[in-house]
Amino acid sequence: MIANMMYSSDERHKATQSIHRLITRALQEKGVPVDEYFLVKGEKPELADSHVPTITSARVARKKGIWRYLPNMLSGKIERLLVFRRVDVVVCDGLGVMRTLIPVMRHLEGLSLLVVLHNLVKFKAEDLDFLQRYSERIRLVAVSPSLAIEVKAEYPSIRKITSAVANSLSPDFQANLLDRGLARSILNLPKSGHISVVLSRLTEKKDVSLVIQAFAKVVSENRFLVIMGDGPQRPALTRLVADMGMGSHVIWLGWVNSASQYLRAFDLFVSASTAEGFGLSVLEARAAGLPVVCSRLSAHEDALEHHAAFFDVGDIEGCAEHLSSVVSGEAVCDLKTRYEQFSLGYFRLVSELHPKKS
Repeated sequence: MIANMMYSSDERHKATQSIHRLITRALQEKGVPVDEYFLVKGEKPELADSHVPTITSARVARKKGIWRYLPNMLSGKIERLLVFRRVDVVVCDGLGVMRTLIPVMRHLEGLSLLVVLHNLVKFKAEDLDFLQRYSERIRLVAVSPSLAIEVKAEYPSIRKITSAVANSLSPDFQANLLDRGLARSILNLPKSGHISVVLSRLTEKKDVSLVIQAFAKVVSENRFLVIMGDGPQRPALTRLVADMGMGSHVIWLGWVNSASQYLRAFDLFVSASTAEGFGLSVLEARAAGLPVVCSRLSAHEDALEHHAAFFDVGDIEGCAEHLSSVVSGEAVCDLKTRYEQFSLGYFRLVSELHPKKS
């Protein structure tokens, strides 16, 4: 039995949740039984998938408040769960889940971990010591080749247990996309006109302010920018739009459930991220047939190859130039092959950790 343990049910973690759900699907299609869990409750539990059990709260997992003075009962709870379900391998959503499982690994000699790295994380000295001590029972898998290279360069001591499986999308992703007219109608967007979209959490790392400033240089009467997402930068970005006098050309949608199914409502996808582990949203845009204008990151290049108009990180003028010149056109994206490689990659890693699964 495999336990696929996602860190949080919070809406902010939808991208990592989607990848872990795809891992579950890929393994189940190859006959491997998989249970899914959330380690901690999200801020809005009512939005979480009710069929996926949640193990604890963030306060307990992070030992906040009174919990820091009490014996760690969480590891015992997880250990009993894994023993009861006869789990051989836990697929861990990043270091947060891995660190929670360290005391469990020490008690369960037959347990192995497959730790999915979604971005370049900072390993503590005790993390590296743990990984080296249990190297026969742990594998780290980066979600893109470029991320694996970064991890190996930064932490040479864990090179041998680090590999890459490039993120994918569900092979039926394109079949679930809504057509242009219906998508625009549901989102209450203009029926005509050129609409560019930013789809991301609104944080400093996503640098949506750059997109707004670049868009200001190309805006015209029948051109709009949609910002789909929310986050701590929303108030500052709203002020920026107002200060630039573009209130009538920038449309704020906030969080949208199953946002990717609406991608065909748009004419152009834009991302100015300053760092990414993979860049799942740009791959979704490409698969939906949208031209993509994005920052030149190794993760974006892994996802898109040459199928994008790249600009340097922080380059407003470069972004604006591409916004003004990119034309619509179907982008080639072989999801079937990408998914097959993704599926085989995770199956091989699980089989390596627990040979009887192969």
